[in-house]
Amino acid sequence: MSHDHKYPAPIAFRDRVKAEMEKQNVSVRGLAKEAGISPGFLSYILNGKRKPLEENIVSIAKALNIDAEDLLLDAGYATPKNDDVKLLFRTANKMTPEQIEEIKTFMLNMIEEEE
Repeated sequence: MSHDHKYPAPIAFRDRVKAEMEKQNVSVRGLAKEAGISPGFLSYILNGKRKPLEENIVSIAKALNIDAEDLLLDAGYATPKNDDVKLLFRTANKMTPEQIEEIKTFMLNMIEEEE
């Protein structure tokens, strides 16, 4: 699969980064500096004008102190390794936001019960 950086990063990736920035009160300039990329390029990424390279995603994840694998998955660079998880990802595109929220709640409850 080709990953041309001229195509926009998926919305899930952009929304996740923006949410983390807001949660951590980090500006575009601040994140760009910590991630070692230009503020202009980061702005293009967050506005859907450019798709980041994998190394940019890892740098952004480190700067935000979040899981790089999750962020790579959100950006379309990684795929789930488990076939059942792959099926969930494929079917999620056909679900309503409410259905996705119900599934997420169900899965989180299952994990809590096991702990």
